[in-house]
Amino acid sequence: MADLADKAAAGIEQHNEASLRNRTTYQGESAEACIECGAEIPPRRRAAIPGVQRCVECQELAEHPSRSGR
Repeated sequence: MADLADKAAAGIEQHNEASLRNRTTYQGESAEACIECGAEIPPRRRAAIPGVQRCVECQELAEHPSRSGR
């Protein structure tokens, strides 16, 4: 019988797989400013992630809304 840790690990794995399946990949040109907060998106981030639309902080909030400290 699976213990609590096994059940938690399975739940985390399912969540991660669902997140990867459901992620949105932007096409086209990267934004120079975040669409959420207006902060500048650094050139290295724009080059690394084609079509990026959010700064790191806003992207993390979009992916993990329960972590919102705002």
